[in-house]
Amino acid sequence: WSVFGACGPRHDTVPACIENGCDILLFPNDIAEDFGYLREGLADGRLSEGRVDDAVLRILALKAALGLHVSRGALPEPGRRDELLGGDKHRAWARSASTRAVTLVKDVQNLLPLDPARHKRVLIAQFEERSSPSGPLPQLQIGDMLAAAGFEVAYHR
Repeated sequence: WSVFGACGPRHDTVPACIENGCDILLFPNDIAEDFGYLREGLADGRLSEGRVDDAVLRILALKAALGLHVSRGALPEPGRRDELLGGDKHRAWARSASTRAVTLVKDVQNLLPLDPARHKRVLIAQFEERSSPSGPLPQLQIGDMLAAAGFEVAYHR
């Protein structure tokens, strides 16, 4: 599932990616593991300190240009985050944003819309546990929704 995996072992591709111009790895599978690979790359010379310094400087400059270093008030208390992000107002905002978002679907086989009478079985491929750099993410509800609509849902994890 990892683009890095298509190019070789992760312990090689993570430092090579940074050394060859990528400033930041978004959504790593395991931050501690990837930091270890970067440290190994620095130790054995596959990743130069100069390249890391350049990447850090560019990232900090971008954050400063975007004003991300300016305090805009405290984050909600951890106990209130679920309430605020899971509330009706937030769900309405998310629905509105997704409705207005541009989506391109090329349905050359005329498979859409999905219909349990024509497409009884659906395979959902996803990671066992979803997470972001800020922590675990809730499981997707699409499987339950498809099952409720009459589909046979199988998972590949």
